[in-house]
Amino acid sequence: MANRNNFVHNVLVTDDNSSILAKDNSVEDLTAGKIGFFDAETNVSFDNTTATADLPEKFYIAVLDGDGDPKFSAGQFIPRAELLNYSKQEYVEGSPMKVTISGFKPRIDTEYGIRVEFRNSEIYRIQGHVQFSKAYIVKTPALSDCGSTDECTDPNRLAIQLVNEINFDQDDLLVASLVASQDITAASVDGISSDISAGDAVTLEEAEALAVHNIANDASLTTSIELVPNTIDGGTFASGINLKFHKLLQTVIIVSKLEGLASSGATITETDPVFSQGRGPVVMQKEYHTAHYNGSSPYVISKTTNTPIGDFEYTADKNTNYTQYSLEYDLTSEGGFLSYKNPLGCIIAVPEGHSNTISSLDTLMWLITFF
Repeated sequence: MANRNNFVHNVLVTDDNSSILAKDNSVEDLTAGKIGFFDAETNVSFDNTTATADLPEKFYIAVLDGDGDPKFSAGQFIPRAELLNYSKQEYVEGSPMKVTISGFKPRIDTEYGIRVEFRNSEIYRIQGHVQFSKAYIVKTPALSDCGSTDECTDPNRLAIQLVNEINFDQDDLLVASLVASQDITAASVDGISSDISAGDAVTLEEAEALAVHNIANDASLTTSIELVPNTIDGGTFASGINLKFHKLLQTVIIVSKLEGLASSGATITETDPVFSQGRGPVVMQKEYHTAHYNGSSPYVISKTTNTPIGDFEYTADKNTNYTQYSLEYDLTSEGGFLSYKNPLGCIIAVPEGHSNTISSLDTLMWLITFF
């Protein structure tokens, strides 16, 4: 029985911002980077203008690469009656997770800190699913080191201490910054040159100015700590294959309040990371996984260097972002006295912004999937 996690599939990458090949043509009529859909019985193309009654029951897809060689969808043909799944994924730019710590009120001569657990695919590759975490702890000054209690217990000064502790860490796992907890009017605070809206960045110097202002005016203008984990390296294809490939480049963090901060009234809010979709290196990696199905690589690996022997041919570009179409289908075959139903798939990758190709594909995919 075939395993759907490693089923036979192919990746077809277009590089021509025009509509798909017009109907009543052949594979020989394709130009470099152009995609076409063909009746598996007649080898004649059809397109998004073809009447639903004339759509073939069995078809295949082809793209001409830069060397003039056609690449085809997996299997002898795609049976419309056995299409299992169709999806479209537009390019999505990744963005990191953000965690904000706010609302704390420190006391004199007390430790405050957080413990941060880091989760990403690089950590999982190195040590498995064993917790990887780090504590960041500071201590507020003793009363003897302060001119007054208020001077040592202003929340902005604790925020400055924690931000410096995190950013000076040699492991460089996080970037900590200060953001305004409320709107700040520049005219009312010496040392603030322009108005700051709630949630906007505050420099360390501006946070110190807020502390001085609070002490002198019995005010409560505060800053929050914003934590952003660093992304991980996705690796390169310099050796033909990517020896350090990571698809999920964002890091998930879990922030826990340690003693002191836990009883200070602090609250923790977070925004989920956005994991990118359709990056060029990811499409290239998908091509790598299909290479032994389509002949784009000898798929022979050196035992000494763990790199490929021979050239590896990619049609995707690492600097291009792609919209991806995915078709999954069954293909039934007969062998002896038995029937076999094998899962196959095809991914079509279209450069972001190639609106003509995308528009015609949208229409045709709808026709062949739902009619």
